[in-house]
Amino acid sequence: MITAETSRATSHRRSLTSILILIAPFAAFALGWWAQRELDAKGQIPLAVLAFLLATLLLVVSTWNVNLERATARAAIGVETPLRLPLVALSFALAALAFVSTAPERFTPEGVIIWLLSIAMFVYALPHARDLNLLAHVRAMRPRAGVIVRWEILALALITIVAAFFRFYKLDAIPAEMGPDLPLKFFNVETILSGNPLVFFPSWPGREPLFFYWVAIFAEFFGNSHLTIKFAAALVGIGTLPVLFIVARRLFNAEVGLYASALLAVSHWHIILSRIGFRAILMPLFIFVLTYVLVRALDAPRDFNFALVGLWLGAGLYTYNAWMMAPLAFIVAFVLYWVARHDLRGSHLIRYALIAAVAALLVFIPLARFGYEHPEIYLRRVASRLTSQEQPLPPDLAGVFADNLIRTFGMFNYRGDSVFVQNVPFLRELGFGTAILFVLGCGYALARWRRGHNSIV
Repeated sequence: MITAETSRATSHRRSLTSILILIAPFAAFALGWWAQRELDAKGQIPLAVLAFLLATLLLVVSTWNVNLERATARAAIGVETPLRLPLVALSFALAALAFVSTAPERFTPEGVIIWLLSIAMFVYALPHARDLNLLAHVRAMRPRAGVIVRWEILALALITIVAAFFRFYKLDAIPAEMGPDLPLKFFNVETILSGNPLVFFPSWPGREPLFFYWVAIFAEFFGNSHLTIKFAAALVGIGTLPVLFIVARRLFNAEVGLYASALLAVSHWHIILSRIGFRAILMPLFIFVLTYVLVRALDAPRDFNFALVGLWLGAGLYTYNAWMMAPLAFIVAFVLYWVARHDLRGSHLIRYALIAAVAALLVFIPLARFGYEHPEIYLRRVASRLTSQEQPLPPDLAGVFADNLIRTFGMFNYRGDSVFVQNVPFLRELGFGTAILFVLGCGYALARWRRGHNSIV
């Protein structure tokens, strides 16, 4: 029989366990605090790394039974109806015509029309595409009488206002200098305004066009200037916050979305990136949207949903050369999800991957034509980093590659880039508290990679 003493002892142990679980995350953060201070002081680096590992382990163990991840139902895989092959064939024919008829350097009206028709025809050939009722979605978004604004929307609005202050305050004067690249970007925008809509801008080392067309919209009304370029970039930075909130809410919950948006709003890395007129400001926005459409496709596997993933993968190739890694990231995320969940049969896996790949290739056609005609210009930036085109390759390639990886992983918590135009030289790219949370969050996601969509995170 269970005595009163035994019952009290059990209750006492449970209370003690609950207290320890409550305290453990704060203890993990405190240990991370010490580790980050040591890294900043360039002090006991091995001990700091060990402390971070212990802090991460403490957090993971103490939160193992806590589920922040949004519950994801087993993917309902239906039997997809066959693609409408005549429309697919017509789409490919239009794509081929767009490739051969497109001017290799410029967007032309007839080329753009054929190109967009090939994309639209492919999407329309997919099952469920004809079932889309865009008017119904528009009606659903209209405000109705008596609608109460939810608290998280008000909080997000406040966070966005704070972000706007940091990105717009004295934007005309900070930064005052254009740096070595911005004059070239100025002339790229001027090229568009003069009626020469290039597909790819060959100014050294070669640049994708989307950001310049975005700036040209504002330059048409306010004039092409240093401030206009910075203003357009700052708008992208501000617009990234609500997108991050939507993604984080989809992956976890609204509270996590608000924390993430608030941290990004005051991130010195993102503030600088938003203010200097650097086209890489498009990358965080495009990565967040890609994450959202990919998660949506995996939660509701349909041909059309994966076509959207492919369309966005292709569109990202017009932003910045680093996006060339995004297709690889998509493949890795796709495979990791399949390993974690086993929801997709091999035949479905291949089908959805092919649909995404075809959609991305269709969007890529104008750039593909430019790259075919001028590979030395289109791949010049990549070649300058991987070959001896810009400077002789070092004899120890493996050692240099390993050193680059270490520097890359260390930039968040240890030492950032030295380029003063785009950074506070050598300062870690994350803030003090964010750097700690970054390590703990990576450990949390890695340890629980099978839960929710942590494998994609």
